[in-house]
Amino acid sequence: MNRALSARRTRAFQLTDALPEHHEAPGDSPLTLTLRGEVMERFRASLADLPERQRLVIELHDVDGFSAEEIGDQLGIAAGTVRWYIHQARRVLREALAPFRGTMENSDDDD
Repeated sequence: MNRALSARRTRAFQLTDALPEHHEAPGDSPLTLTLRGEVMERFRASLADLPERQRLVIELHDVDGFSAEEIGDQLGIAAGTVRWYIHQARRVLREALAPFRGTMENSDDDD
C-alpha cells in the first residue's frame, strides 16, 4: 500500500510542468500603467499652459493632421509662423515631459 501511494505521488510530481523562472502576466504592469497616467496628466497640464495660439496650432497639426499651410489659411497667418508655433509648443512640451524620458521604456524592461 505504501509503495503504491509513493509511486502515485512520484508520478504526479513528475507529470507537473516546471514553472519558468520569469513568467510575465498578460497586459501592462501596474508600474507601466501608473507612469503612463502620470505622463498623460503632465502632458495635458502642459498643453493647457501653452499660449492659446500655440495650443490651437499644435492640436490642429499633431492631433487633427492639418498641414502648416492649411492651418495658416484657416487662421490667416503665414505657414512659416505656424511652423514656428509648432516648434515652440513642442519645445515646451518636451521640457515638461523630460523627467519621464526613458522611464516608460525602462518600466517595460522591468516587467
